[in-house]
Amino acid sequence: MQTPAQIVGTVAELMATALIGILLDRWLGTKAAVVGLCICLTLVVWLNWKEIEPLSQQFQKWMLENRWEFVVLCAFVGMILAGVGGFLVSRPKPHVEILDAEKEATLERAREAGRRAGAAGDVSPPEVKPPQSPPLQIAPVYGNLKQRSLDLSQQIAQLVHHREVMFDNKRIYPRPLTKERYKEWEKSNDAELRPFIAQVKVIRDEFRTFHIEDNELNEILKHDEENDQYRKLSPGEPFYWMGWINIADMKIIAVRLTVLANQVPQ
Repeated sequence: MQTPAQIVGTVAELMATALIGILLDRWLGTKAAVVGLCICLTLVVWLNWKEIEPLSQQFQKWMLENRWEFVVLCAFVGMILAGVGGFLVSRPKPHVEILDAEKEATLERAREAGRRAGAAGDVSPPEVKPPQSPPLQIAPVYGNLKQRSLDLSQQIAQLVHHREVMFDNKRIYPRPLTKERYKEWEKSNDAELRPFIAQVKVIRDEFRTFHIEDNELNEILKHDEENDQYRKLSPGEPFYWMGWINIADMKIIAVRLTVLANQVPQ
């Protein structure tokens, strides 16, 4: 026979079991609640087996002696369990499930409206956007820049060759060659080649507009501009001759003009 304290403890365990079942049903669903209740009830029975065993034997004896009453009791318990199960199944759905159901219902209404509009011929054809064409690339117009550069290069090269042939003519520049005669040859070179420098600068500036540069050509032209101070001296003054154009530089200019011309696309 259980004492009052044991009875109170057993009732508290059963109430705790029911509370655990309610919490599991709320957080994890019906299946988890049933499993949790079974586990908790098993634990309660195991903890109170010494007190329950005599009652179990008495219940078995009563069940054998009163079968019809036991059947009625089982039916009554089954009805209670069925009512509790129905309550759990019909409980309000979680907020997320409600939102999903509302979303699906809204989509279904939209589909139905689309089918009705299609049947009535109210569906507008889909908007067809014209294909996006790539941005127009405008190629630079070089005109006859390439050919003019090649022509100027050839003219300079021919004149340089003519000046060298004259220098090798011993009747014009007899040997042994004096320093004065060599200076006369350099002076005459400058007189004949100097007009080409202005044309070279014009061609060079046109190439710059297309971002085509030649550093070696730029260096020669820059050096010639720096020597302009010597060309302002009077003949016979010291360093007057340093303002003359060097025939070797003119050879390089002719070559660099050809290099620039070859950078122009065909």
